[in-house]
Amino acid sequence: MSHTSLEEHLNLVEQQFSEVSSILLDGDPAELQQACTDLQRRVVEFLQLGNTMGLDTAEMAALASRARTVAAGLPLLREGLHRKAALVDRALQLVVPTTEPTSTYGGQAVPYTRARRSSGVFGGAAA
Repeated sequence: MSHTSLEEHLNLVEQQFSEVSSILLDGDPAELQQACTDLQRRVVEFLQLGNTMGLDTAEMAALASRARTVAAGLPLLREGLHRKAALVDRALQLVVPTTEPTSTYGGQAVPYTRARRSSGVFGGAAA
């Protein structure tokens, strides 16, 4: 395997990173999920290829700066994904509001699983 093969894999990672960023702005969830899965797969392939190759420091320095640029962008991409998830959750709450179970009787509702024990003593009436 050559230096160009590793560089081609890095090009694919950068290209997929850009694709995920643009799909994140467009907002199609199915495409976004597929693009994120593809990005993860390409990064893993790049790392595995980099671990198996023995490159000298000059070759690695050129690729390392590009890899650091992609790595620096990942937290921003992750933050965008979290924001998108929060936006979807809020929109879902507007469309399908959560309902609190209302009790038929007023006051605190007692869970059905709690068993009431009788002491056998009548406390209200005395002879």
